[in-house]
Amino acid sequence: MDKRIKLKKEIVETCIKVKSEELAILKKAQKEQLESANQDDIDKADMVENPKQEMMEEIQMKAQTLDALANQIIVLKSIRTEEVHQRVGLGSIVVTNHGTFLVAVAQEKFKVGKNTYLGISRESPLYKKIADSPKDTTVHIGEIKYEIQDLF
Repeated sequence: MDKRIKLKKEIVETCIKVKSEELAILKKAQKEQLESANQDDIDKADMVENPKQEMMEEIQMKAQTLDALANQIIVLKSIRTEEVHQRVGLGSIVVTNHGTFLVAVAQEKFKVGKNTYLGISRESPLYKKIADSPKDTTVHIGEIKYEIQDLF
């Protein structure tokens, strides 16, 4: 197996793992919050706001975050890691003078081996500038110059 293909698979799998761990933590917190809301009947007539209702609204907002994370995992799992990209697109690993990016979903820095990677979504300003670009392309975002040094 080509070293770049193997690396790409490791990068995608690590990103899936990170997102899955985030999802598990949020699900656990949501479950605990739901149990707390069901156990505590804290509805008091003299309160201006209903704390239980406020808690349920917070749970609903977390549910939206859970859905977004689940969708991000689906996107990551859809990536064909065996593909070597000639142009930047979903699933590309893009090596620039400012770091190495996985084009799929937004993800803070994560490590694979000794190297650090960053996930960018297709809605990010950087992706919009480099979409469908080949290796050796240079783009500017504000005053920052990005040079695509490698792509796979």
